[in-house]
Amino acid sequence: MEQSGVNDVAKLTEIHHGTTFRDQAMKFMAHSITRNKKPVKPATAASWQNCLDTRLLPILGDMKIFAIDSETLQLLVAELYKKQGQTAKSVNTYVALAKQVITSATDERGNLIIRAPWNHKHIDLPPIENQRAPDFSAETISSIVEHAEGPHKVFFALLATTGMRAGELLGLELQHVSSDCKTIYVRQSSWQGQLQSPKSKAVRDIELCDEMAEVLRAYVATRNRGLLFSTRSGRPISQSNLLRRVLHPILKQVGIEPAGYHAFRRFRATLLRESSGLEEIIKFWLGHSGGSDVTDRYSKLAERVALRVKKAGDRPWIYNGTYGT
Repeated sequence: MEQSGVNDVAKLTEIHHGTTFRDQAMKFMAHSITRNKKPVKPATAASWQNCLDTRLLPILGDMKIFAIDSETLQLLVAELYKKQGQTAKSVNTYVALAKQVITSATDERGNLIIRAPWNHKHIDLPPIENQRAPDFSAETISSIVEHAEGPHKVFFALLATTGMRAGELLGLELQHVSSDCKTIYVRQSSWQGQLQSPKSKAVRDIELCDEMAEVLRAYVATRNRGLLFSTRSGRPISQSNLLRRVLHPILKQVGIEPAGYHAFRRFRATLLRESSGLEEIIKFWLGHSGGSDVTDRYSKLAERVALRVKKAGDRPWIYNGTYGT
């Protein structure tokens, strides 16, 4: 039996010895998208594929996965960080993806065949320090809404008052808004013009303050179906186009450095904490996963709708101008 086991291992190694990083990357991506448990979202898949195509495959593509060790990853870090000038965060992301690809290799029965004992000290990843995380002040958001036109005013105001992800708001249909416009039901999101399920833990209800609900009612008017924000043909609006053609020009006009949609989410999270918001409700509204300790798992505070309604009205950000919708 022992000899048979040794022969099986030798045969397995021989079969998979010729597998290149490129081959395994293709298998890894295909499985990540189609697996039953937590398949990656199209946006994540596109990001991973871009990392592979632009950074990893040109360096590791033709190498055999059995030959890629800590020394190889150290050389990868040196190439990306020192020669190509990639940021520390990007290099850490690339190396983490490379590890996932390598250790995803399995035999015909689905058993992992590589359990690489990475020597992280030897790999010497650059530390991530002073990562840029822009946020907006209340004054900046008021200026953004002031300079925006038509539906964009409501869109940016909702980003600030709900903390929703841009894709969630662009994927919002009128059926996901309560009849009194006081509650938004996050049930889907939009990415590159396609509607999809939201990120895990992101299905939630978000209560609005009375002032924002009134603005939303005026904007919705008599409509009862379709997307809340859409192109003239009724299709979802492109996040990237809205960012590039609307938000960034407005920021330039008001003298603010370019920033993404997450700056609105950071503003909302900060405002809620400043107004003594309850952390569990903040995480619920922002669509973040709950805490990991036992008390957090027992607590159902975020399910107390009456309390959420009250907290939605605590020191909300209000745009004092007119929307003209």
